[in-house]
Amino acid sequence: MKNKAIINSTTADAEKLGILIPLARKYDASLIGLTISAKGIPQNKDQRLELAAAIVATCVDLGFPVENLYLDPIVMPVNVAQAQMRDILESIREFKIISEPPPKTIVGLSNVSQGTKVRSLINRTFLTMAVAYGLDAAILDPQDKDLMDAAITAELVLNKQIYCDSYLEAYRKK
Repeated sequence: MKNKAIINSTTADAEKLGILIPLARKYDASLIGLTISAKGIPQNKDQRLELAAAIVATCVDLGFPVENLYLDPIVMPVNVAQAQMRDILESIREFKIISEPPPKTIVGLSNVSQGTKVRSLINRTFLTMAVAYGLDAAILDPQDKDLMDAAITAELVLNKQIYCDSYLEAYRKK
C-alpha cells in the first residue's frame, strides 16, 4: 500500500489556498493548513478559529475533502507565549466542530519548547495534553523514546488502544 502524500503547508491566505488546494486535490494528497495569515500569527483562540474556518470553507468551495485536511493552530514557544498555551489546546478541540466530517489536527511539536532548557519534558507534557484535546498528528522526533512512550500511553488512557501489560511493545509492532 502506498502512503498518501501530505503537502506542508498552506496559510489561510486566499492566493496560497487557491494554488495548493487544487494541487492537493489533483494528486489525492492531504494538506496542512496553518492558521496564520498575512496579518501574522493569531494571538487568541477566536483568531485561530476564524482562520481555520476560512481554510475549511475554501476547501469545501474547491471540492477538497475536509477529511484530508490537517489544521495547525500554530504552537508558540512556552517561554515567550505562555498565556497562549490554553488557547492553542482549546483550538485543537474546537477545530473538530468546524465541519462534518471534521478536519484533522496537527502541530509542530518542537515549537512549544524552542529556547527552553528542558525541551523534552515540555514537548512530552504538551503532546499528552494535546492528544487529550483531540490532536491527530504531530511533527516530532520519533527517536525520542520517552516522547513516543508518552504519546502511546496518552492514547491508551483515552481508550484509543487496548491495554495489555506489554502495550508499548505491542504498539511499536503495528
